[in-house]
Amino acid sequence: MESIKPIFVSPAEAAKLLGMSRSKMYELLRAGVIPSRKFGASIRIPVRSLERMAIAADRVPDEAARG
Repeated sequence: MESIKPIFVSPAEAAKLLGMSRSKMYELLRAGVIPSRKFGASIRIPVRSLERMAIAADRVPDEAARG
């Protein structure tokens, strides 16, 4: 049976996927860096946005590589 890929994840799940702390995730959410939606009292982050962020991060050279 094929697993269903989520469309939205919680901030805790998003932080884990991106390898950062929950507090950093909430900081980025408050700053508007990461888009989110509210469903009642719950905050959810579109997985597609996280995927785009990861792809964009791969295109930016690391500070260490710049010398």
